[in-house]
Amino acid sequence: MPQPRKARVGASGSIDRPTCDSYRHRPEAGVRMTNADEPSLPTDAPAPEGAHPAPRREDEGVGPARGRRPTEPRRPRRVRPMLPLGGRGKVAVALLAACAVVALISAWSAWDLTGLLEEVSASEAAADDGGLPASTVSRLQVIEARESMLWKMSLALLVGTAIAFLVWFSRAHANLVTRRLPHLQHTAGWVIAGFFVPVVSLFQPCLVMNEVWRGSATLGRGGPAVAWRSTATSPWVLVWWLGWTASRIAGLAAARMVDGYGARSSSSLRTAMSFELASHVLEVVAAIVASWLVLKISGFQDRAPADDGEALGEVFA
Repeated sequence: MPQPRKARVGASGSIDRPTCDSYRHRPEAGVRMTNADEPSLPTDAPAPEGAHPAPRREDEGVGPARGRRPTEPRRPRRVRPMLPLGGRGKVAVALLAACAVVALISAWSAWDLTGLLEEVSASEAAADDGGLPASTVSRLQVIEARESMLWKMSLALLVGTAIAFLVWFSRAHANLVTRRLPHLQHTAGWVIAGFFVPVVSLFQPCLVMNEVWRGSATLGRGGPAVAWRSTATSPWVLVWWLGWTASRIAGLAAARMVDGYGARSSSSLRTAMSFELASHVLEVVAAIVASWLVLKISGFQDRAPADDGEALGEVFA
């Protein structure tokens, strides 16, 4: 085992030290240079009797970890707060209420037209020439003008309500992503595209609404985010989607009967008006249930505590 070089005393009385940097770190040398002014004693040299042991430095380790600083405990990541839904929810509910009112008026108009068509059918059976009274013709013209106006109002409200509802819907789902709910099954793109892609639009919006309801209910009730999958869904989600889908199917069937097959008799027109009446009634039910869902989900997310169990859910995710 090579012996360490001894420090030499120069002419001025200062101590000359070895200049080789690798020498001071060689484990076989048995010494460690710790001070620039004084040479160090061998590390394995026994301490004198009665001497106090030298304090150990914080950054001094044992073996390969010598000189490393102790690692600090990892701080948990701060969870971003959810964006408020109250304003967008109120706009969506107001437009849904307007759609329900227009649908109710349209249902009454369809009922009135159905009754008039029954009178026309009875008049055609009783009259030999098949002519209609002037009062019946005038009433038909009034109903036709009213139906045209209601159709334009319904279309304008449908577009505005769809935009407001989708804006609210996308933010409600984005808040679940912000709170880092684990194992979300739908992406932000499908939240919107699910309403427009053929075939997929028959079930995708209902699945997304179910996910939004369960996640929002878990956060609003103060539960951990990891437990959202065990939260029961609301049956009103299915009622909303079945009502909306059935209303669209009934409306398309009525339009197909009138335009596609050319309903020329009063009986075929009465059948078409029955489908239209059912479409408007189902639309009213869907709008009322959708308004309730918007208010409930907005309330869940707006009162969700900022320090609930999402950090715990992040640990076990």
